[in-house]
Amino acid sequence: MFLSKRSIGIYYLWFDDDLGRRRTISTQSRRKSEALAFLREFRQGEISRRLRQVSLEQFKEVYLQYSKSVHTTKAQESASTALREFLRIIGDLPLHIVGVKQIEDFLAVKKKEASEQTARVYFVTLASAFESARLWNHIRSNPFRTVRKPSPPDKPPVYFSLDELLRFVESVGDAELRELFLFAVFTGMRL
Repeated sequence: MFLSKRSIGIYYLWFDDDLGRRRTISTQSRRKSEALAFLREFRQGEISRRLRQVSLEQFKEVYLQYSKSVHTTKAQESASTALREFLRIIGDLPLHIVGVKQIEDFLAVKKKEASEQTARVYFVTLASAFESARLWNHIRSNPFRTVRKPSPPDKPPVYFSLDELLRFVESVGDAELRELFLFAVFTGMRL
């Protein structure tokens, strides 16, 4: 595929069709920048035509069948639930149409219905499934790569109150063990 400028000053695009025959089409432009834009659009059209277009429901069935052979039972259940919820919320769209807006709408609904953590788990599972769709040429790029992953919820630190610490220390009968516990508490050692 290449561009050439004819003697009349108009750029033409040369390409090979599906049967391997050389074809030409006018860009109807005298400017190279416009001809290059036409070339980009033409390539995108060619690429999207060559992609195996499937609906989200069709992809779900294919992906879950694939998942049975490579994932654990828990991962299969997670993928099934995530894809089912994604379908319920955004509908059965063609896979190549799913974009940032649909993903963000889905995450907003899941945050309201469940929690930030649930939305995060669904995000990770769906991103993996859509990466498989990209590898199988159902989509050009994984739209989940351009969406920010929901952040994990903040967990407040767990610590002893002074009263709890005193009761804990008093309950330990062995003096050496008591000193070991106090050392661990005062130095912030983990379990």
